[in-house]
Amino acid sequence: MKKSIAELRRELLNLILFLLITLFCAHLNFEFFGINDTSPEYFVSFIVVILTINLYRLDLIKIFLLGLIADILVFNLLGSYALIFVLIYGCNYLAHRIMSINSNQQQLILLLCLIQVGFNFSYVIFFYHGDFNFNLLTYLINNFLTTALGIISFYVLRYIKR
Repeated sequence: MKKSIAELRRELLNLILFLLITLFCAHLNFEFFGINDTSPEYFVSFIVVILTINLYRLDLIKIFLLGLIADILVFNLLGSYALIFVLIYGCNYLAHRIMSINSNQQQLILLLCLIQVGFNFSYVIFFYHGDFNFNLLTYLINNFLTTALGIISFYVLRYIKR
C-alpha cells in the first residue's frame, strides 16, 4: 500500500523532529552520582527505537547516512555511529529473519537486546579509538540511562503511531 505525499511528509517531519530532539539531548551532559562523563548513547537508542517500531522504511543506505549525519553533528569519529547503526540494522534484520516478532512484548524484548548490542558496539569502537577510559560504574549508569531512554521513546512513539 502506497502512502500519500502528506503522510510521507508527516513521517519525514516526525523523523527530523525526533533526530533534533536526540541531537539536543546528546549535547546535554548530566552528572549522575558525581561522575561527569555519564551521558547515555542517545543515537543508539534513537536508531533502535526507529528500527524496532518500524516507523519508517529504512534500508541500509539510509541507516548508514543517518549514522554519518550523527557523526558529523556530534563531532565524533567519522563513521563510528554509521558502523554502529549498520551493525544494529544487521542484528535487527537477523532477528526478524529468525523469529516472528508481532506483539508489543516481543518488540520490547527486541528493543532491549538491540540497545545492549548497540551500546556494547559503541563501547568497543570508542575503546579501540584510544581516547576512552573504561569505568565500570560509568558503564552501568550509561547502560541504564540508554535503556531507560529507549523504553520511554518506544512507548511514546508507539502511542504516536496509533
